[in-house]
Amino acid sequence: MAISTMESAKGTNKKDDAIPPSKYRGPEHTLINAMHDKVDVMIAKINSIDAAITVGSSTTIAFGDMITTTVKGKTSYSIVMTVTNGGVSKSTTLTLT
Repeated sequence: MAISTMESAKGTNKKDDAIPPSKYRGPEHTLINAMHDKVDVMIAKINSIDAAITVGSSTTIAFGDMITTTVKGKTSYSIVMTVTNGGVSKSTTLTLT
């Protein structure tokens, strides 16, 4: 499922609904414009990731937090991946290098 970029119901400028027309636009206007642009970039990244991961309609994949472990001065990283389908859930630990 793709997420759409921010669009305004009031016009072609996506920022029209957040920033009313005014001759008193200041730093807040610039900040809100930058935030809208960042949201659009994040949405594009989410959509590209979503397109790269395909699972069946009744399957879910979840990732836990990255775990950092240091033993004798050597640091390793791992993450737990859990796949669920039809009430059956299986997990595996992925070691990251």
